Amino acid sequence: MKAVQGISRGTLCRTRLSPAGATTPVDVAVRSQVFAATKAWVQPLPFDGQAAEKYGEMAALVLAAGRQPRPRRFNLMIAAIAAVRHLPLYTANPDDFRGLQPVITIVAVSPGADRLPSR
Repeated sequence: MKAVQGISRGTLCRTRLSPAGATTPVDVAVRSQVFAATKAWVQPLPFDGQAAEKYGEMAALVLAAGRQPRPRRFNLMIAAIAAVRHLPLYTANPDDFRGLQPVITIVAVSPGADRLPSR
């Protein structure tokens, strides 16, 4: 199967860190499988110059919404990568991206490992 683009390197990193937050051996195994499947299925999108410019715009939107961009910096990087490629951002935490709706489409999803990509 050919790798597809559509996930940022930041998202892939967050998927890799997920097992660290697991509380049971089964949860560790499931989260590790999600990372392995994701890594095999996608070719991560880079944070490039265009994304860096969009990041600045998004940080300003976050400030205008009365929030601080610093604790959201990784989410803003992920959102900037999607925005410059005109991709929607799928997230289980849509509130993390509040204020960015003028420049990106946020799609709320339910978390779970039952949606692993098929090979």
